[in-house]
Amino acid sequence: MFSKWNSRITVLCAAALLGLHAQDTPLDRSSVKINLPSDSPLSLVSANMGESRALSRGSALVLDLHMALTLQNSSNDTIRGVTLLVLART
Repeated sequence: MFSKWNSRITVLCAAALLGLHAQDTPLDRSSVKINLPSDSPLSLVSANMGESRALSRGSALVLDLHMALTLQNSSNDTIRGVTLLVLART
């Protein structure tokens, strides 16, 4: 009886792991939008998505972002700091 339940639990765990692995998908470049205000002293030179991925965990969606942004100072003023805000919309 005990070995019967062990084999069932093993099969269920393997199926769950395969299901989690199947839900791991790379992010498409079109799924990320970078907005800079019109009066911003910065301009976007390039954006690299790298190994960014979307993971489904239960009813939640986990975004694993590995991005590189290259920004350029397009004004004559010195920029002392930059704050970036990441928003997720469905």
